Amino acid sequence: MTKGAVCDLYYTATSIEGAPQKHAFVYVPGGYCPARQYPVLYLLHGICKDEREWLSPIEEVGRGECVHIFDRLIASGTVRPFLVVFPNGRTCREFTDLKGEVIDGAVVMTPAVKGFYAFGEELRRDLIPAVEREYSAESSRAGRALAGLSMGGIQTLNIGTENLDLFSSLGSFSCGPTTKPGARLGDAIRESGEKVKVLYLNCGDADPLCYPIHRGLEHSLIAHAGKAVENFVFETVKGGVHDFGVWNEGLERFVRLVFAQ
Repeated sequence: MTKGAVCDLYYTATSIEGAPQKHAFVYVPGGYCPARQYPVLYLLHGICKDEREWLSPIEEVGRGECVHIFDRLIASGTVRPFLVVFPNGRTCREFTDLKGEVIDGAVVMTPAVKGFYAFGEELRRDLIPAVEREYSAESSRAGRALAGLSMGGIQTLNIGTENLDLFSSLGSFSCGPTTKPGARLGDAIRESGEKVKVLYLNCGDADPLCYPIHRGLEHSLIAHAGKAVENFVFETVKGGVHDFGVWNEGLERFVRLVFAQ
């Protein structure tokens, strides 16, 4: 099996005061050829984490498994080859401040946490253009997908539905309490004038924080989005908690749907 590589990408975040340099990882499939164009998945991390969360095989079982998932699906011919971008999802000067986000077990609305909600501008102005300069990436919305776990799942729904001129598919795994109500998300999709190819949500039913949010979105989101969503997939992982068991399962399912041959 030809394995992909994980590369470094540095870019200027003009959306942040002072225009600092930021870092992202990029998964490049085995056999990458600059002469062809590849669809791209922008994959977001959770709170108190950064661009390393999906990749680092430490601290928690299942971290780092995503690269093996990508390699296996591509090598088997199940999906077409694609790129994956792993950014730091905070648009603020404090984007490296991971420790200040949860204090005494509670999320505190620090500048770093607020930066999660401003990330849409950085995606548009800075990250996507940098990826498309450095890699042979498809430059249309049809060739871009956005997904994330926990806080990244919140960002995917909140930011993604407001930027559907950039992304054709959205995947949210264990989205949390600051996710916009389903009616607002669905209305944003319907009013965008764009079709969503795949809208995928999953969560474990033993996740006390996120499961109620997940259940609340099931009917209201699609009822308001209507025919603007071509393929709405809503899955509950029986016994699943807030961990990579749920997130890797959701990621593989999403990739199979979006990049199917």
